Amino acid sequence: MPGAMAGPAAPGGAFLEFRRLGHRYAAHRVIDELSLGVAAAEVVCLLGPSGCGKTTTLRLAAGFEPVSDGEIWIGGRLVATAGRMVPPERRGVGIMFQDYALFPHLTVADNVGFGIDHLPAAKRRETVGRLLDRLQIGRYAGVYPHSLSAGEQQRVALARALAPRPGVMLLDEPFSGLDSRLRVTVREETLAVLREWRTATLLVTHDPEEAMRAADRIALMRAGRLEQVDTPDRLYCAPVNRFVAEFFGELNAWRGRAGRGCIDTPFGCFAAGQAEGTMVDVLLRPEGIRLCEPGRGIEGVVLDCRSLGASWLVDVVLPESGLRLRARTGRGDAGQGQPVGLAIDPARAFVFPAETA
Repeated sequence: MPGAMAGPAAPGGAFLEFRRLGHRYAAHRVIDELSLGVAAAEVVCLLGPSGCGKTTTLRLAAGFEPVSDGEIWIGGRLVATAGRMVPPERRGVGIMFQDYALFPHLTVADNVGFGIDHLPAAKRRETVGRLLDRLQIGRYAGVYPHSLSAGEQQRVALARALAPRPGVMLLDEPFSGLDSRLRVTVREETLAVLREWRTATLLVTHDPEEAMRAADRIALMRAGRLEQVDTPDRLYCAPVNRFVAEFFGELNAWRGRAGRGCIDTPFGCFAAGQAEGTMVDVLLRPEGIRLCEPGRGIEGVVLDCRSLGASWLVDVVLPESGLRLRARTGRGDAGQGQPVGLAIDPARAFVFPAETA
């Protein structure tokens, strides 16, 4: 894939696999040469800005859209390519969207059993009961969805999707409608069950923090292409370009010209790794700046200091250049107008060729 960086492969081989996947609406190409695998019991997040093709990729995997180019494989079986499309109900795929789409006229137990009505009644009751108990909603088996909280409805939707024992689960921002504290709890419970059942899970989100918390690997997309596929730690600490670096957090930035293998900035000299005269961007994460005593390191003056609870954001100006920097630190004793020294952690700095608009 030109322009993309693939990280470690799906452990144990892919159960869900996209091979050079492409899709277009009329002349507009929305997915371009996407190759990605998801292993059993693995959670992969499709992450990216709105309109980058995340949900379209999910719909292609589910069988809701025909494939323009490339192939989709599930469990070693080709389920989609140009001119061939296995229908959704024959793919062994479970799906959860933002709207849980529970049937209001059916009880919780009947909602969960809806997709397994081909089983004998006793087996169906056993499966439904086991799932409801596992998700801690067994006491609601006989009630209707409208009487449940959002988190309880989400668990019912998950139980319904899991009842047929799909090999693949596709999640399209299913936790976005929950408040922040409930979202974390329900997401962790949901993903624990999916890993326990060894389900290959593809989760779509636009939230980098959710992707970092939830995923074994993250596939970051831009304009229908994969920019980098890697573990959360490597995406944050070893981004392949400015887009990836910026997507995972705030950055201090400086643009300059490489010379003699390095670039001088007001906050230090960095190896450029680029040809002489190349314009480069130097990006520095706020936690890469450490506050120290005045007279040590780089001279700065505090503009603002705000508590985030476990850490502080400190805005600093460098008097000599006028450059403003933001530091994230454990110190909260820096007052406005106070002189400070700044020490830079090179491991939190990145140098890339300057991107043109």
